[in-house]
Amino acid sequence: MRIARLTLAAGFASSMAVAVLVSVAAAGPLDKSVVAADAQWVVHFDAEAARNSTIGRYVLENPGRFHFAAHMAEARLELGFDPITEFKDTTAYGVAPGNDGTVIVVSSTGAIDGLIKRLKENAAAGKDDHGPKEFHELKLGDSNIYSWREHGSTSFAYVATPPRGKADDRIVLISNSQASLQTAINVLGGTARSLASAEQGGGEGVLKLAPRPGSILYGAATGVSSWIADAAASEVLQKADSLTVDMGESGGKLYADVDLAAKTDEDATNIAKVLQGVLAMGQIVAPKKPEFARAAELASAVRFGSDGKKITIRFSYESARMLDFVKEAADASDKKHSPDPIKRNDEHEKPKK
Repeated sequence: MRIARLTLAAGFASSMAVAVLVSVAAAGPLDKSVVAADAQWVVHFDAEAARNSTIGRYVLENPGRFHFAAHMAEARLELGFDPITEFKDTTAYGVAPGNDGTVIVVSSTGAIDGLIKRLKENAAAGKDDHGPKEFHELKLGDSNIYSWREHGSTSFAYVATPPRGKADDRIVLISNSQASLQTAINVLGGTARSLASAEQGGGEGVLKLAPRPGSILYGAATGVSSWIADAAASEVLQKADSLTVDMGESGGKLYADVDLAAKTDEDATNIAKVLQGVLAMGQIVAPKKPEFARAAELASAVRFGSDGKKITIRFSYESARMLDFVKEAADASDKKHSPDPIKRNDEHEKPKK
């Protein structure tokens, strides 16, 4: 996707993939007070934790690797501000399976005001063929909101100073549903119940769980099987009832915790067998293929556990060792994309026929 598509909806999702990793602005763990009480799934990126991680620091200190500096320069040009410093934190949630009614909550600085102004001006002038169309300012209840069409669908956004934030802080709520956006506005304003105030928080309280210290990416969901009932999906997910995933860094180690609750004890046993079989197959095949050696080493750091309907998957690996892998991958990429000086000189000196 071109950076030019970093509009308030699509843009923000793309630039956040970068900003979440390297944001130097203040960010924090999941704030459940901005998530509706009836949410069935939630995903949170902690930008500050990502920036402070071993790999995050390396990326910041070596912007020339992975073409990162070039991408960020393009993002700054298209957005009109630096997403690394202006985007802080992101949470997404939904009250039902699929994309309908999804709400994205973005924490940013006041620089987002300038982006909205640019989007409005560009849409009116038809300057960007890839940007939003039909950009409007509307009233939703007592709130001023924005709407635009892009790729055949309509999105709605609300921008405000957060109740507990600074004057230059902004909370941006985005949804493809006016009803969901209105609920999100009410949650933010304290007139509707949030996940922080809900007694259960969905299902058996899986959405009430909190990420570990050092968490970078956290997700939790209930009713997982209903999400993929009409799609060709993994048998594992079709038998799952709830799922939590927490990935981050703590104590010099990268970790990934996965907790899955199946519908029955038998389903849990079958799921565990499938997962363990896949891991075992990888450990058998990898030693025979040098290019899979790293994957085999990572697979050896995975541990499974089960108790009744619940299955746990734990991954723990030294951050420094993982950084070595990242550096090796970067070196291989640089070598692949850099011209061979010897070959280049030979071709230059070769006499013309």
